[in-house]
Amino acid sequence: MECNSYGIFINIAKNLVFLIRILAPILLIFSLMYIFISIMRNPDEKKNYNKIRNAMLATVIIFFIVNMVDALLIMLGSSTEFSNCWNRDYDINYNSSYIQPYETDKEKSTIVTDPDNYEKGELQGTLSKSKNTKVVFIGNSKTYVSNIPDKFGKIAANAGYKVTVSSITEGGQTLSGHSSTKASAIQKSYDIAVLQEQTDTMESNLPLYTSGAKAVANLLRQGNNNVSIYVRQCWGLKSNVNNSLHKAVQNNAATVASAIKGTVINDGLAWDRYGNMSALYSDDTHQSNAGAYLSAICIYKALSNNDPTNITYYGGLDENTAKQFQKIAKDVC
Repeated sequence: MECNSYGIFINIAKNLVFLIRILAPILLIFSLMYIFISIMRNPDEKKNYNKIRNAMLATVIIFFIVNMVDALLIMLGSSTEFSNCWNRDYDINYNSSYIQPYETDKEKSTIVTDPDNYEKGELQGTLSKSKNTKVVFIGNSKTYVSNIPDKFGKIAANAGYKVTVSSITEGGQTLSGHSSTKASAIQKSYDIAVLQEQTDTMESNLPLYTSGAKAVANLLRQGNNNVSIYVRQCWGLKSNVNNSLHKAVQNNAATVASAIKGTVINDGLAWDRYGNMSALYSDDTHQSNAGAYLSAICIYKALSNNDPTNITYYGGLDENTAKQFQKIAKDVC
């Protein structure tokens, strides 16, 4: 349900937490100033001294309760639907320090000689093994369910890339909604952005899809004019696999990617190539762990344009299934 059951409550609660953390100290200061003025006017009034204690105690209690609730939900992580929705923004650094490099005395070449790494005379993919690449995922539960960004980060690290993966997600949110409510986060400097639209919008509202993607792209380019923007083709509802809306999702993604001067990621086509939708969906809308891995390996292939069949991180899948998904990503993504 893309956190729709909790979305309004969570937004209100998180705004209250933010306001309490900001306003409580300010209110305490003004309360103490008022009490001290009262003491100066009437130093013999003992009630004023009790008011100081009560004001400070109330502030401490409020802070303790708010921070304990927030800390508890963070500790729960994705173990419950509510805590998963609460903790939808994260920033993870991945590196390949645990991978033993191949040692050689031969001088390393910066020239890419593999023709598979070229398309129309230009090297595709913007991940780097020599410097850290900041990748942000922007979307909703079609991104954070089964943690596609985390799987991508581990796949990239397994291949020797240095990446920092961030996520700007909210259950059921459109790209247009993100541009309004998460503008400051989107405007940070990223090297790569991976966009994913809300299901109904992907299927049947191309104007909103396009305008939302353009708004997000403009914000991203304010943070880094050279940011590479990708649009996930993704998938629609499982119940629409056999009708025209399923194809519309794929066509609309290509149209939007072109409109924002971005690149489409064919993870929807990868799902079609595998064919067993029951294994890829966890319900009518969301990806299972298998579906998330197939999308993550597809995203890796699109962003690096390197052969994904050499990856040894399988995301909790058996090796045969993971290798099958890697082969699909190599052929389709």
